[in-house]
Amino acid sequence: MHRAHGRAAGFTLLELLVVMSLLELVALFAVPRFQAGMPRAEVTAKAQSLAVLLRRARAEALRTGRPVDVRYEPEARRFVRSDGQGAYTLPPEPTLALSTVRLAVPLPPQTLRFFGDGSANGGVLRLEQGTAGAEVRVDWMTGSVDGP
Repeated sequence: MHRAHGRAAGFTLLELLVVMSLLELVALFAVPRFQAGMPRAEVTAKAQSLAVLLRRARAEALRTGRPVDVRYEPEARRFVRSDGQGAYTLPPEPTLALSTVRLAVPLPPQTLRFFGDGSANGGVLRLEQGTAGAEVRVDWMTGSVDGP
C-alpha cells in the first residue's frame, strides 16, 4: 500500500492477486489435513455415546442394587439395556470388536453386566473406522467405564 502524487491509498491488483494466491495455497494444504481428522472425531463421538449408555447402566445397578445387562445385538448393530431404559444403535460405518470377561455365572454372549455393588464382568469395546479407532473399557472390579 502506498500513496503517490495525490492518488488515494490502496492495494494494487497485483498485490491482491499475490495475497489471494497465497491463501489458496494455504487452503490447498490445510483442507486435506482437516478432513483426515474427521473419521477420528466420528469414531470418538460414537465411542462416547456407548460409554454414556454403559455409565448409565452402572449407575442404575448401583441405585437399585440389582444387575443391569447391556447386550450387543450384532444383526441390528445395537446395544440394549436389559431394564429397557436405553439403547444405542451403531451406524453402519465403524467396525466393532467386543471382548468380555467370562464369569462363573453364565451370561448371554456379548453381554456386559453391571452388578448392584458397582462391579462388572468387564470388557473392552473397540470401534474402528479406516485408520481411526477408539476404545471403551469396563473394569471388572470397579465397574468403571473408561472411554475417549
